Amino acid sequence: MSHATAAPAPVTTAPVTTAPVAQPSLIAASRVLTIAGLAFVALAVAAPALLATFYALVASGDTVVDMTAGTRLGAGLFGALTFGWGLTLERLGRGDGVIRAAVIGIVAWYVVDSLASIALGFGWNALSNTGFVVVVLAILRPWR
Repeated sequence: MSHATAAPAPVTTAPVTTAPVAQPSLIAASRVLTIAGLAFVALAVAAPALLATFYALVASGDTVVDMTAGTRLGAGLFGALTFGWGLTLERLGRGDGVIRAAVIGIVAWYVVDSLASIALGFGWNALSNTGFVVVVLAILRPWR
């Protein structure tokens, strides 16, 4: 006497699709970064005395802050990079895909960094930014 056993029924699951969920803490952090970034750019370009005061307040001990053109450029580039990171995080926090968020941040960095560079007399940096952003955007081309 043989007993035939039935094959187990296949388990099927419905595909799970979820809409992107906004991340309020990521969005809040992105706002801090974008505001701080634009503040550094503005201070570097339009108010170097205030930038020097800020640096003097946060510098340790007897550190002398020399507000040279290079120092101002460094602050402007830092601000532009921080701004671009802020927008990238903002878009990620709102549910954009990673590549789209990165492209938005890179383009924002490019515009702010290049304008600050030109305003501070370092147009060559804007030119090098252009070459860099063209290559990066070509690599990330599927973002469209």
